[in-house]
Amino acid sequence: MSRENAHTYGNSEKVHPWVGRRIGKLTFVKEIGRGACATVLLARHDPQGREVAVKVLSDEFSGSEQQVQLFVEEARKTIKLKHPNILRIFSLAVFENRYFMVMEYISRGTLQDLLESKGRLPLGEAVRIICQAAQGLAFAETKGFVHRDIKPANLLIATDGTIKISDMGIAGLRGEQAEDEDVIYGSPHYMAPEQAMGRVASNQSDIYSLGATFYQILTGRTPFKDTGKRSLILKHLHEKPIPVNRLVPTLPKRAAEVVGFMMAKKPEYRYQTFAQVLAELKSLEKVKTLDRLKLSRRQRKEL
Repeated sequence: MSRENAHTYGNSEKVHPWVGRRIGKLTFVKEIGRGACATVLLARHDPQGREVAVKVLSDEFSGSEQQVQLFVEEARKTIKLKHPNILRIFSLAVFENRYFMVMEYISRGTLQDLLESKGRLPLGEAVRIICQAAQGLAFAETKGFVHRDIKPANLLIATDGTIKISDMGIAGLRGEQAEDEDVIYGSPHYMAPEQAMGRVASNQSDIYSLGATFYQILTGRTPFKDTGKRSLILKHLHEKPIPVNRLVPTLPKRAAEVVGFMMAKKPEYRYQTFAQVLAELKSLEKVKTLDRLKLSRRQRKEL
């Protein structure tokens, strides 16, 4: 959650009014993120002394019954999804007519932050990250959930390196229509073609988005250049991205094949489950990128 969409809070410093306050068992320390509909605050849970993140619905959305309902549903859905690779939601509450959810606090930031600082990552690290995300999504899949917006900014990195999927709350049950038929969920750089066409998202849609994320980790760039939302959507619908091993020649052909199957234009041509995705990713774990190894021609043939 970025700070780009600034809200005013009736004070010169534009500080959220809860910062510095104690509310129940929570002492609010500082603001750590701000989006269009909510602000995320760092807080200390006094009885245990642990740090937590608190997502507070913004004033302008608190007056909307529909937005409040969506926020409440986000919390209720995610509380049920308990998995090491899914960001934990502990509780939902309301104070001064402001709804808020108490969440697990992840201090190392997002995969997007990591990519912006490092560019592309080695194959081994990329596979490890995507495997963890796939494990979380595989669990959600067994519960009938589709995320709809998998991207680097929604993959958080814990202190021990564990990947945590955030924003699971926008997920819907498999086959469920969006609350607003005019709203297309997803981010243009990672959006599956069927989502771009306004169709119901499926687990195959999440597989596509995870494939687009994998593409960026391996190459340091998104599958298609940013030429505007409409242009990006058309490219996802009609164009194939340059294979990852053409952009990074040291990557094995098999890496390009896996990404290609994940990002197939038609859902039926992709891997059908995250269990299948994980099986394919496991086959890549033993493959080392040649840009980190000096191998003889004979050794390369043996890979």
